[in-house]
Amino acid sequence: MKAQTNGLTKTTSFFLEPVGPFRLDLTVWTLRRRSSNEVDRWDGTTYRRVLILDGLPVDVSVAQWAPPDSRRLHVTLAGQQISEKVKTLAKKSLERLLGLRVDLSDFYRLAAQDDRLRPLVKRFHGMKPPRLPSLFEALANAIACQQLSLSLGILLLSRLTKSFGVSANPRMPGSARAFPRPEDIANHRPSDFRKLGFSHTKGESLIRLAQACLHEIPCDALEKANNASVMECLQAWKGIGRWSAEYVLLRGLGRLDIYPGDDVGARNNLQRWLKLRKPLDYPGVRQITACWQPYAGLIYFHLLLDRLDAGGHLAAPVPENLPQKPTQATKPMIQLKRVYEPSARSDGRRILVERLWPRGLTKETAKLDDWLRDVAPSTELRKWFSHDPAKWTEFQRRYRSELDAHPEAWQPILDASANGVVTLLFSSHDAAHNNVVALKSYLESRKSRRSK
Repeated sequence: MKAQTNGLTKTTSFFLEPVGPFRLDLTVWTLRRRSSNEVDRWDGTTYRRVLILDGLPVDVSVAQWAPPDSRRLHVTLAGQQISEKVKTLAKKSLERLLGLRVDLSDFYRLAAQDDRLRPLVKRFHGMKPPRLPSLFEALANAIACQQLSLSLGILLLSRLTKSFGVSANPRMPGSARAFPRPEDIANHRPSDFRKLGFSHTKGESLIRLAQACLHEIPCDALEKANNASVMECLQAWKGIGRWSAEYVLLRGLGRLDIYPGDDVGARNNLQRWLKLRKPLDYPGVRQITACWQPYAGLIYFHLLLDRLDAGGHLAAPVPENLPQKPTQATKPMIQLKRVYEPSARSDGRRILVERLWPRGLTKETAKLDDWLRDVAPSTELRKWFSHDPAKWTEFQRRYRSELDAHPEAWQPILDASANGVVTLLFSSHDAAHNNVVALKSYLESRKSRRSK
C-alpha cells in the first residue's frame, strides 16, 4: 500500500481479492445499467465512483489486473485526507458495492443442473450481485425509476447527483460527485427537483424519504429484518409501493431471493428468455422463479446483462472456468503489469514504456525484451499530470495527441501484439491513472480500426 500527495489531493492504492470467480466488467454493468450513469463510471478498464468516507468525498478507482480472469483488484483512493479509517471504510464499501465477498458456488451448482439456466449463467460467469451503498440511495433509485423508462430514471439520478452531490474536487469544475446523502436533500423544496425533470410528487417523496432516513427509518435494523418486515416498513411511507420496496430489497439490501415481479421490463426479460407466448403478471413471475429460489434475484441480474449484451454494451464474456482453445482473434493481447512485480511466462513480450528508468531496479531483475522510451508521454506532459486523478481525462486527451503525432513510437507494440501476448510495464503506484492505461486504450482503438 502506497500513499502519494499531488497538490491538494492525496492518493493511496492497495489490492483486494474477491471471492472467485469475479468479473469486474460484468459486475459494474449490473450496477450501472446504462452508459449514461454518471455516478458509477466505467471506461472499459476502470470503475470509478465518489464515496463519502469519514465525512469526506473520496474518488475511488477499481481495476482488475491482467489476465482477465484474475481476481486481483487494484484500488486507488484520491481525496483531501486518506487515513487508515478511510481505507478501511473504502474496503467495506467496495465489498458491498461490488459483491466481493458473495460466494455463488451453490448458485453455480444449481445452474449446472438446469438446462434452461446453465447457458445464461455460463455467458456471464463471474458477475457478482452489486448493492447500492445506502438505503437512501436505493430508495432514491426506486423513486427516480418509478413508472419511467430505465434510461430516463438513470438520467434523473445523474442530474440529481450533479446538482446536490458533494464534489470530489471542488477546485476542479466538472469533477465527479458523490450520490447525494439524505442531509443533502432533506431541506430542499419539490420545486428544486422539478428543474431536474422530477415531478412534484417525486420531489416530495425524495424529501420525505431523506428526512425519514435521517430520523425515522431504522436503516440498520432493516439490514437484519426479514423480507416481510422490510416490505411492511417501507410501504408505510407515501410513494413506496410493492415494486419500490422489492427493488430496495434486492438492490439496497442484497436479498437475492427477490425478483421484482411488478417490474415490467424484468417481466418482459423473463418472458423473452423462456419464450413464453403470454405476458406474465406478478403471481406468474413468482410461480416461475420459485424453482430457482433462493436465487431469483440473480436470475434478474443475469437477464439484465442479457439485454445489455443484446444492446452491444458488453464485450463477449469468457467464462472463467471454461478453458478455451486460443484463436487468432483471442490469443494476441496487450496486458499491463507493474515492473516491480515478478516476471512470469504468461507475460509474453515484456516492454517497458516509461521515459525514466524505474528506481531501485536492475536490468537483470526487470527481464525486459524492449524499452520504448519514446512512446511515453513527453516530459512536459508527465510533469503537468503528476498522477493527479483530477487531471486524468485531460491527460488522456493530450497524450493521445502526442501518440497521433508519433506512430513510429507505438507501432512496434502493435506489431508484437499481432503475434502473441505483450505486457506493457510501468512503475507508477497508481495502476488506474497512468500513461500505460491510456496507452493500452489508444492501442486497442488503433487495432479496432485496423480490423474494420
